[in-house]
Amino acid sequence: MVIHSSGTGEGTDRPDFWDFPKGLLEPGEKGIDAVRREAREEVGIEEFEIVEGFKETVRYFTRREGKPVPKFVAMFLGESKTDEVELSWEHDQYAWQSYEGAYKKITLPQMRDVLKSVVAFLKTSS
Repeated sequence: MVIHSSGTGEGTDRPDFWDFPKGLLEPGEKGIDAVRREAREEVGIEEFEIVEGFKETVRYFTRREGKPVPKFVAMFLGESKTDEVELSWEHDQYAWQSYEGAYKKITLPQMRDVLKSVVAFLKTSS
């Protein structure tokens, strides 16, 4: 699944973009707990399984108040038990996509690379 944001928000000057659900760690939170919380908060999905063995860390820059800010994101692979989505205020569209469809929609090249890594991982783990 990919989600769209118009780029508006508190302190941000990002353009519109398509991405995967993700977010910031809360104090004392483990990565896997953040995955579950962010899936619930951003797209309303609580029933999903994390696929063992896949984790990729992505580094890129975002902008806040006109200044570049480094961002590090741990990406996990999950399998949803539902296709029903309830978007948060942060996003205005979502799309369940094939690999090709997601690759075309995703804005950041680093996230397209994650998608390539997922495909490679699934080919070697099956």
